[in-house]
Amino acid sequence: MNNHGQNSCTDMQENQNNPINKIRLSITCCLLTLGIVSNSSLASSLTYKPINPTFGGNPNYTAHLFARAEAINDYEGEGSSRPTRSSVDSLLSSLQSRLLGELIASGEPGSLETDDYSLTITDVDGFLTISIYDKTTGETTAIEVSGL
Repeated sequence: MNNHGQNSCTDMQENQNNPINKIRLSITCCLLTLGIVSNSSLASSLTYKPINPTFGGNPNYTAHLFARAEAINDYEGEGSSRPTRSSVDSLLSSLQSRLLGELIASGEPGSLETDDYSLTITDVDGFLTISIYDKTTGETTAIEVSGL
């Protein structure tokens, strides 16, 4: 048995020193190296392209993303039931906003009265002063704008 173990060891040393085995080994190493190099040259880099326009994606996806989000949104909070406004209330609110916008945009002195507040605009030496009186709480807020 001891002899047999020595024979196998000497056989391996002889096989390594054999020129044909050296050629086979070098060809195998070359083929493995070429296989690794060729596979890595076929690989490409991964680049991240965001879809969401918020993060730099295509802005044409905005409507689609909003529609999908709205379609799957089934959340109804406890306090989410808003009181519905009548069409008359909506019209009054819209008219008040428009009148207020025109009054401020004109820069001319004037006032606007509603059920909830009183607004007065005055112009003194280039300072536009907007005074808002809240009728429900009694608070007065003054806003001064210069350079107009």
